[in-house]
Amino acid sequence: MLLAAPAILGPADAQPRRNPPPTANAQQSGAESRESIYYRNCAAARAAGVAPLYRGQPGYRPQLDGDGDGIACEPYRGRR
Repeated sequence: MLLAAPAILGPADAQPRRNPPPTANAQQSGAESRESIYYRNCAAARAAGVAPLYRGQPGYRPQLDGDGDGIACEPYRGRR
C-alpha cells in the first residue's frame, strides 16, 4: 500500500485567493436580477424562505412593508 506524501505549501499558497473586481457587465446583470425578483405577497416570500425582507434587499418593495419601517413581511406580534 502506497501513501501519498503530504503537500508542502509555499508562501504563495498560504495567501487567500481574491477574486478580481466585477466588470461593468457583471454589475449590470446583478442589478437586472435584483429588479426581477418579485414576490406577489408575504406568503410567497415566506414560502421562498426569504422573509423578512429588508429595504435594499432583492424582492423588497414598499407594498409589502405595511408599517413603513424598512422591514417587509416581518412576523406579526399583535398589540403591545
